[in-house]
Amino acid sequence: MERVVWIKIYIPLFISFLFSFQVIGQIEDKLITIKVVAYPLSEVLFELSDQAHFDFSYDSKGIASDLQLSIEAKDQPLGVVLNVLCTQAGLTYKINGEQINFFPLNEHRTVRSGWTLSGMITDQNSNFLLDSVIIEDKYLGIKSMTNSYGEYALSIPNPDYRMDLRIHKPGYVEKEMEIRVQSDLTLNIQMEQTPKVFVEVVKPIDETDIVESVAPDTSTLFILRPPERSFKDKLLEPVHEGFWATKLLSKRIIDHLRDTVNFEETSIRLTLVPGVSTTGSKSSTTMVNGLSLNVLVGYSSGLKGVELSSMINIDRFNVTGLQAAGFGNLNGGKTTGVQLAGFSNVGKMKVDGIQAAGFSNIAGFNLIGVQLSGFNNIVRGSVHGLQAAGFNNVVTGGGAGLQASGFVNTVHGHWTGAQASGFLNVGSGRVSGLQLSGFLNVAKEIKGAQLSGFLNYAKVVRGLQLGIINISDSIESGVAIGMFTFSKKGFRRYELVYQETQYIQFHFKSGSKTFYNIFAAGYNPFTLDPAWNIGYGIGTRLLDRRMFADLEAIVYAFNAGNSVFEEDFLGKLYVNFGYSIAKRFAIVAGPTLNFQVNNGPSTLELQINNWTSQSFSSSSYFSNAWVGLNVGLQF
Repeated sequence: MERVVWIKIYIPLFISFLFSFQVIGQIEDKLITIKVVAYPLSEVLFELSDQAHFDFSYDSKGIASDLQLSIEAKDQPLGVVLNVLCTQAGLTYKINGEQINFFPLNEHRTVRSGWTLSGMITDQNSNFLLDSVIIEDKYLGIKSMTNSYGEYALSIPNPDYRMDLRIHKPGYVEKEMEIRVQSDLTLNIQMEQTPKVFVEVVKPIDETDIVESVAPDTSTLFILRPPERSFKDKLLEPVHEGFWATKLLSKRIIDHLRDTVNFEETSIRLTLVPGVSTTGSKSSTTMVNGLSLNVLVGYSSGLKGVELSSMINIDRFNVTGLQAAGFGNLNGGKTTGVQLAGFSNVGKMKVDGIQAAGFSNIAGFNLIGVQLSGFNNIVRGSVHGLQAAGFNNVVTGGGAGLQASGFVNTVHGHWTGAQASGFLNVGSGRVSGLQLSGFLNVAKEIKGAQLSGFLNYAKVVRGLQLGIINISDSIESGVAIGMFTFSKKGFRRYELVYQETQYIQFHFKSGSKTFYNIFAAGYNPFTLDPAWNIGYGIGTRLLDRRMFADLEAIVYAFNAGNSVFEEDFLGKLYVNFGYSIAKRFAIVAGPTLNFQVNNGPSTLELQINNWTSQSFSSSSYFSNAWVGLNVGLQF
């Protein structure tokens, strides 16, 4: 009996020991190189996730994401780095597969009916926010889908539940992970795109028409071809190529700066080139300068005050204050203050303040403030403020404020504010505010206004579209105004009517019930010579029931006899009443107010028969007005 008892005790201990050994191996195999000074917890975990390939989660209500940490390590195991992080932040952690969960060290949790698991899901390569991603627990069956901001939330009924999550989206590799939920958790997930290979089936040539004998039955040929790119991808290809090339160049320059050194502060420093300075033999990589004056190139670990250079300033970590260089400023950490350069400014981490360059500004994380450049601005995270460039602005996250450029603005997340460009605005998420461009606006969802000189496109419109051409999937609220409006789920009608002028008219109506465009073509079969017209107009539905009413205005241009478009024009104001016999079939009829104008040498006589009219004429024009009637079918 005693032996059985000891076996029951030792077996769980042995299994626990094996599991602990496996967990230790997981974090000991991951070597980390990092050096951060006063960095927020969220950015530190982002850097660790890139190097260790773990997903990190924590309760944002109990743990502050902007908690400041300072960590220094070179080729150290992940476990050592996590211990340092937890010691500074007062946390503890647990490992579940490829997931590491952080908890407050002295947390006293109270049991309640359930918890919430929430977070954001992004593309692993581009960090774009992903919508329509399904995240579900395979056993409980609870699931959630990310919205247009990449956000999801799962309500968990069990207060201490081990979840087996399945995350999937068409075009991405399905992901599975196990986590234990013991509090409200924030879990951000990255997904990898599925490699795209298209197989085109090509049938062999049938040679029976060429040779008398029957051709042998050869096997089908398979030819690999690259995927077809959309119009949007082709249009934005130069912008994406420029962004990734600039990102790669700045990454290569900054990556070699990851040495582990002890900082040494100096109040003032004068440098000719790196290695030749007032600090003598002291290494530039260890110095944090208060005031730095660089004749050609400045190179240091960080900056607290002012730095000036005729060519380049390079700071490995944080910069607080002002930098000014004739060519460029390059920072490997967070930038707080002002950067000014004749060519380019690059900040690997967050930028608070102003970047101004003659060519390009790049922020590796978020931007809070202003970016000004003669060519382009690029922000990997979100923007809160102003981007102004002579050519283009790119934001891979979301943000709020104003984007202004001479050519293109691109935002891949949700944007609140305004986009203004001379050519193109693109919002891959929801745009709440104004898109203003000389040619084209594109948005997944517009909540505000799209104004362009030519074309507006949005999947969902909640507001105003104003342009020559407006295209959308649906207009949920608001109106689209232009020469041509097409909404996939919008208002479209066809109409065949007979008028008092003896013309049979065909009308095509497209847009929304609030405002639609009318394209018309008509023919008079009762004249000896061919007589036809074309027209354009606008309309609105006043009453939308089984019995409906439309108010419309159309202008027709006439062709009579052998002449092409005599200078005869007829304007008609319709008040049409209709009755729906079936879902898309109705009878329409109503009065019209007509006004005919002729500026040519001869006047087209419209057959209005006994309808009372009032004409006006002079040596240069002829006009005629009357009240008429039309009847027809709408479908």
